[in-house]
Amino acid sequence: MKRRAWTAVFVIAGVTAGLLAGCVSGDKKMAGSGDPIADRQQLMKKQGAAMQDITTKLKAGSLEGVAANADTLTVTSQQIPTLFPAGSTSPTSRAKPEIWQKKSEFDGYAKSLNDQSKKVAGLARANDLAGTQAAVAELGRTTCGACHNAFRGPEIKK
Repeated sequence: MKRRAWTAVFVIAGVTAGLLAGCVSGDKKMAGSGDPIADRQQLMKKQGAAMQDITTKLKAGSLEGVAANADTLTVTSQQIPTLFPAGSTSPTSRAKPEIWQKKSEFDGYAKSLNDQSKKVAGLARANDLAGTQAAVAELGRTTCGACHNAFRGPEIKK
């Protein structure tokens, strides 16, 4: 093979290795717009879709894909605290001022979501339908629902 061809092979291999290293490194940062309100709204929609998919599958008696959706909740839960910097409010945000007044409690819900979603994933991977259903119900009640009741304002009419 000619020298130029080998150079191309090494460049492609290097780029591929770099991309793969980034994918498997466990980097929890979300590529965002730089606007914490838009980024957190996008993240919450992603979480809502994952939770809806989990609920739909469990109602049908299926565990297929539940662990992967729970993994999505685990990863995104780690991003929540950084997406609520002080003063990041707007008329398009449902975030209540209590988030910043009780920041440690708010961050505690993100930690709880992380812990609970790992539990859901583990039960789903163990093929424990009843256990997974119970863990998802608990997650919805004690984590998602409790946080939304305390820190999310009413729906914004458009």
